[in-house]
Amino acid sequence: MIVDSKIKFTKLNLDTIEISEELKFANNHIRNIQENSTTTGNCYMSFYSIAKNIRYVSSNFFQNIKNGFKPTLANVCRPGEDHFWFNNTKESWYPWLWSRHTNNNNNPRESWSNFFELPDNSIESDGELKSSIDDLYLYLACLKHTFKLKETLKEHLINKYTDFDVNQDFIGLQIRRGELVPKNGSIEESWNNITASQYGGRPIYSIDEYMQGVKEISEKTGIINIYVSTDSEETIKYLNENYTEFNFFVSKYDRSKFIRYEGDPSTVALEFDVFRNQHLIEHYTDSCLIDLYLLSKCKAYVGGMVWSEYGLTGWFLQICEQQKITPYFNVEGVFETDGKQIKLLLI
Repeated sequence: MIVDSKIKFTKLNLDTIEISEELKFANNHIRNIQENSTTTGNCYMSFYSIAKNIRYVSSNFFQNIKNGFKPTLANVCRPGEDHFWFNNTKESWYPWLWSRHTNNNNNPRESWSNFFELPDNSIESDGELKSSIDDLYLYLACLKHTFKLKETLKEHLINKYTDFDVNQDFIGLQIRRGELVPKNGSIEESWNNITASQYGGRPIYSIDEYMQGVKEISEKTGIINIYVSTDSEETIKYLNENYTEFNFFVSKYDRSKFIRYEGDPSTVALEFDVFRNQHLIEHYTDSCLIDLYLLSKCKAYVGGMVWSEYGLTGWFLQICEQQKITPYFNVEGVFETDGKQIKLLLI
């Protein structure tokens, strides 16, 4: 299997493909530009979800590296968002939505630093350069550099939300329900079914369909510990009752706090809902960051990696952390990184 930015990723992959050398040369290329470029290029934050922010900033970072610019985190929001946000809320975009529960919010860079190291910081490198780097590996290196949690925050999240050894071998299982599926778990009453005729819909899959991939990967790898990233308590209950051959682990955040779909497609606007209920900001940031971190540590991945930026981010972060194309099952089917079904970047 040749892995590059034009590959069509199959629905199921049971192989483990080493890419540490490719990521090393990508890091070296980034470091060379960071040290030698005299031109800087901005990376922008967004009011959209934390996962999308990670993708926006890492995508901007990648674009700047490709252009030979030294990336820096901008002290202004993503172009156009300040006007869009004001038109919808009648308030300023600033401070950044996702850090409003913290005290350090004088500017976007300070807000970002509540959670992550600044992407301006030099990437680790051994200096050896290669004549060309495939875009897939270069982007993955940019993503890993962007998702550098503050060590104190990482320790806090692990201590607060886990009661198990996070260094065990897990298959990562990411099942999002949120503002797409009602609390009763009914696919028939989901956002997709109601909006399909008007908007084209978004595919929603049953838990059993996800578990088909888990079973195949478990049979290949021998891993029976499953880390479940989900906003749905009913999903966890269903897994424990119906798949007793596996050990399921979850983070201990309160899933009753998630805003859930209630049947009216016009109300699907998570960021504005959180803005109106700012007591939920810490819950949304913490739950996202602990799940993405733990998914990155898993040895395999099952989820949706076409429609969901969260699902895609978790899988890409796992590849970065493991330095391997890990075994995976994409419940949404075959996907590509050249823009036909998903894009390598989020711009």
